[in-house]
Amino acid sequence: ALLLPGRGFWPIAKIITAFTLGHSVTLALVSLEVMPNWPSFVELLIAATILMLALELSRASPDERQRYLRTHPWPVASVFGLIHGLGFANVLKDIGMPADDLMAALLSFNIGIEIGQLMFVSAVAILLLAAHQWSARGVRVIRALAVSVMGGVSVFWCLDRGLELAAHVL
Repeated sequence: ALLLPGRGFWPIAKIITAFTLGHSVTLALVSLEVMPNWPSFVELLIAATILMLALELSRASPDERQRYLRTHPWPVASVFGLIHGLGFANVLKDIGMPADDLMAALLSFNIGIEIGQLMFVSAVAILLLAAHQWSARGVRVIRALAVSVMGGVSVFWCLDRGLELAAHVL
């Protein structure tokens, strides 16, 4: 979803790199137990980042400078990456890391995340290129549908994860 505002190969590559650097940092810090992690809070934060992104992308603004994601894509991607890296660390903790070769496990897991991310980005790019060949309206329809689904799912996740967090706190 961070790629929707990107136009062209290099802007998208920079967004992907910023997200990757962000999630790699927190994934490593939590996995190496340098930084604490609170799974219920992290899951709510992840849902909130997706909701914030959906709101930003759905906002109609004639002035592109009013859209933070358009004007500051790499800082936004970095911060979102930091938050999502905490979630990746939770997944890695759940599946278990071999204590004898922690660095290799961390590197392998991170490479797997990157391969999955690149496969997803490639599939989305192919879909958007095909839609653009069909019509410019097709791209707008797919984009609007993706943003709507993303927004709806993230609202559900925020409510669900917010209630889960409240249950842990109360």
